[in-house]
Amino acid sequence: MKVLTRVEVEDKPALAVLHHAKETDLVALCTHGRRGLTRLFLGSVADKVIRGGHLPVLVYRPVDVSK
Repeated sequence: MKVLTRVEVEDKPALAVLHHAKETDLVALCTHGRRGLTRLFLGSVADKVIRGGHLPVLVYRPVDVSK
């Protein structure tokens, strides 16, 4: 299995992910898991990638151990 990692700077990160997703079989994302007004105003990259692509998306939300 070949794993490809890319780092890019983009005003609309979900579009950049979807653009490069055409070259792969799976997208893996880490998310903050924002809710409520924060998500409403900032949007969700993970949500846009899940809804905008036609491939499997693995989403991981790390546990905050500082609480």
